[in-house]
Amino acid sequence: MREKAITATVWSAVGLWGHQGVALLVFLLLAKLLKPEDFGLVALASVYIAFVGVFVEQGFLEAIIQRRNIAQEHLDTAFWTNLGLSLALTIACIVTAPLVGRFFGEPRLKEVITGLSAVFIIAGISGVPKALLRRGFLFRSLALASVVGTIAGGIAGIVMAWRGHGVWALVAYQLVTRGSESTLLWFFNEWRPHLSFSRSHFRELFRFGISVTGSRVLNFFNKHLADLVIGFFLGPVALGLYTVAFRLIRTIVTLFGGVISQVSLSIFAEKQDQKDSLRSAYYNLTRYVSLIAFPLFAGILVTAPVLVDVLFSEQWVEAIPIMRVLALIGIVHSLGYLDASVLIGCGRPQWRMCIDLLNVVGNLVGMLLVIRWGIVAVAWAYVIRGYLLSPIPFLAVVKLSGARISTYLRIVSPIAVSSVLVAAAAASIPLLLRSHPSVIVLTCQALSGILVYIVSIRLLFPALFREVIGQGLFTIRLVLKGIS
Repeated sequence: MREKAITATVWSAVGLWGHQGVALLVFLLLAKLLKPEDFGLVALASVYIAFVGVFVEQGFLEAIIQRRNIAQEHLDTAFWTNLGLSLALTIACIVTAPLVGRFFGEPRLKEVITGLSAVFIIAGISGVPKALLRRGFLFRSLALASVVGTIAGGIAGIVMAWRGHGVWALVAYQLVTRGSESTLLWFFNEWRPHLSFSRSHFRELFRFGISVTGSRVLNFFNKHLADLVIGFFLGPVALGLYTVAFRLIRTIVTLFGGVISQVSLSIFAEKQDQKDSLRSAYYNLTRYVSLIAFPLFAGILVTAPVLVDVLFSEQWVEAIPIMRVLALIGIVHSLGYLDASVLIGCGRPQWRMCIDLLNVVGNLVGMLLVIRWGIVAVAWAYVIRGYLLSPIPFLAVVKLSGARISTYLRIVSPIAVSSVLVAAAAASIPLLLRSHPSVIVLTCQALSGILVYIVSIRLLFPALFREVIGQGLFTIRLVLKGIS
């Protein structure tokens, strides 16, 4: 199981990092070719699309992964249900697009939402194949489909932006990416649907999936409530600044927390009846997520001014304070992936739904209270809510796995201390290199941070250092074995 989990994690990292790396590069190029208003307009449309999209799979994907025994009837029923619902949602989205445009005072939203609505059909077609590949730990195929799809979409988006198509470059980027990935998922999957539908199997999937869907609806508001509030009260330009600032944070959270979460759901589902093994897996994954997430977000907090100067043009300078505030929530989000995977893997999606409801209420109240003070205040409300409510999902994990708070703190405390030293080292570099180009300053900040992190772990926490090195060498051997 250890080798299978590590191999799956490595390929999950290849897929997710490759996807996010290409997506980030495309994003940076598009940010130079397009205006903040273009990003704000697509962000508004994407909020609506994302909300409708949570109903496409109905939690059937997680149900397929979580179930110990899965029959052909489960898969056929899930596929035809998803496909039928995706077609209905596409039509509903096209019909309601003018209303959304009038609500936000942006008539152009009608065309953008209509164009993006095709993603529902793509999602409905590809849901079951993706679930089967994850259930079988076939993350190599998932990785290839994700990376190739993003490259294809990126090429389409950049070409359209370069030729002056504006907001439609962002629409094409999403559609081509999703379509290419879906095509490859089917190519790598041997399963094919039969023309059958079972009410009894639908009820089995639906009983589990309804809580997952409810949680997705609430999680949607957790992620996009700021977009709705800012877009409605402050307009697309302010939303564009917020979107760019948060995009980098979300990308990094997905790069590392998302890698673990894709594999952890399958791992926790296998160990749901083995409390000791479940707890041990949770501790180990928490350690590895923290080792990467803590220093990364500490570094972004310090390097944000130089980072924006290097990656973006001058029109994004106002995003710097937003990015610094949102960097504080990155750690909570990264570790939150694991908590959610434990709840779903142990068959407690309703617990997660209740936690997400608390987060939605907290976000809404906080943001409405501070919106008068602008987008930085909204970012602070989002961060404060995240830290105040973060103990709740952890206590749910404690209930299911028997994890101890003292053990958890012993795992993350050394990493937190070293991350503070990383931030201090990175913060000192601009003082020493005031007259140097931003690229050189950022490079020196990154190198000094990495060096301080390694040395501090080695000197202050030698046992942790030996464990990480040992696990790293074991992973390298597995990778070389897989390549050969």
